[in-house]
Amino acid sequence: MEKLGELLGVLTAVCYFAAVSDYFWKLFLRLWISRLPKGSALRNAYMKLMRLALRYHRWLGVSAGILGPVHLLVQLSSGRFSLSGVIAAALLAATALLGMLIAWGRRPKMVRIHRPLAFSVLVMVVIHLILEG
Repeated sequence: MEKLGELLGVLTAVCYFAAVSDYFWKLFLRLWISRLPKGSALRNAYMKLMRLALRYHRWLGVSAGILGPVHLLVQLSSGRFSLSGVIAAALLAATALLGMLIAWGRRPKMVRIHRPLAFSVLVMVVIHLILEG
């Protein structure tokens, strides 16, 4: 059960970081790629990769939002309680639910909550890894 919990934790982290990379793809585009000529091979390749990453942002976020609480349940069922893990899983689930509401309802004001909440997940995951390793 311990290996399953570890695997679920790693999968949750991979999905979370892949979903959060959305922000960095756009930042890199604004800072450097947009300055390249429109016909540039590098710019075209970057745009294709960015579109691919952005296309799967929603699904990666939902996957992380599901895997996090499942990881928590597996850890709790094997007798391993971690307050930092509970908080991280709750924040992750809230971020995913808010992202789903944004996607379905197209409420732009919720994005102002969604982004800082996603950052707070990162902070709690780092704390969780430091404390529980």
